[in-house]
Amino acid sequence: MTSGWYASNKAGTTHISAVLTRKGKRHRWRYLGATFRLSVYVGVLLLLSGQLEARSDRLYALNLKSNDITVVDLASDTVVGTMPTGKFPHWMAIGVGGRIGYVANHKTDDITVIDLISMQLLHRVPTGKKPHRVLFSPDGDIAYVSNINSDTVSVIDATNHQVVIDIPVGEKPDDLVISPDGRLLFVTNFGSDSVSIIDTESRSVVQNIETGKGPHWLVGVWPFVYAGHEGSKGVTVIDSRTLKRVVNLPSGEAPHYLSTTADQSLVFAANRKSHDVAVYNTQRHELVALVKVGKNPDEVVEVPGRKILYVSNMGSNSISVVDLDKLKEIRQIPVGKRPHTVTFSRDARKAYVSNMGSNSISVIDTNTHEVLKTIAVGKTPFHLIVSWEQ
Repeated sequence: MTSGWYASNKAGTTHISAVLTRKGKRHRWRYLGATFRLSVYVGVLLLLSGQLEARSDRLYALNLKSNDITVVDLASDTVVGTMPTGKFPHWMAIGVGGRIGYVANHKTDDITVIDLISMQLLHRVPTGKKPHRVLFSPDGDIAYVSNINSDTVSVIDATNHQVVIDIPVGEKPDDLVISPDGRLLFVTNFGSDSVSIIDTESRSVVQNIETGKGPHWLVGVWPFVYAGHEGSKGVTVIDSRTLKRVVNLPSGEAPHYLSTTADQSLVFAANRKSHDVAVYNTQRHELVALVKVGKNPDEVVEVPGRKILYVSNMGSNSISVVDLDKLKEIRQIPVGKRPHTVTFSRDARKAYVSNMGSNSISVIDTNTHEVLKTIAVGKTPFHLIVSWEQ
């Protein structure tokens, strides 16, 4: 008996066969060779699929003054493209599935609809005046847009990118948050010191709740919603079941941005003028601490999987690291000028910070709390969003 092995590469697949001179065994070895070729082909496909999936992790930086979006590949932390928008792109929301982005253009009164895979403009949707926030419904079929200078919320059918209705709300509508079942939409009215609650089925306001002066940011810790009053010292707690105010809580001065822990046990408010972060217990609805941080804190976020907060300090060009067990700042990380948004890689090993005054993004190692890299982007990067964030 003689045998031989040969290998070749054809059409991107590896072909390996064994040939035996004995006829009785030739067909069995050919079958095994075909099976092996199929296994190799499937393996190559899986490998390529994994590579494509790795490449799909992207960060989008909305640049207010260059009217575009910088696209950053998170595997290499390099810029891979730029997408044009309308004027002053203030906010972007990503639809279910991660393919479509809705960008609110503050100075052209419209929404830019972008295919995030091909990085191509698909549509421009006219809205009210100065669209501010965009939020998708939980099923992704509807997008809601707050229009600051029209005192309305635009309802957009995300399947055909058409405005269905503009719902009148209070003055200067700002932030939006929706209940997990998609039935109630909460809107802060910065100019009329209230929160409007919209029934999304009837598409009408069913309740207006008075707050402190200048309510800005909302966060849902269901069944409750917290609203910070940037124009005063306080946070209003609303019960989404009764549509009533539960309590007004004290805070530092000018609470700007609100967020919560993953388990929703704590809520945080970044107080711009008193240079601290208010920490609230959501079970008891009470203020438990005011943690001193850097100057003019803007955003406060929990580092996923850690008992750590990152706080962007616009006035001191730094990120405060706050230990949640001690409720104390443990260090500050120098970054670029006027840091604003903080977001994270999928594994939370890296944080990304938009530096509005430096036209850059700082990349931070969340284990060592050191800056790894600085990425140049467009003019005045404001909002950052990662591709899986919906």
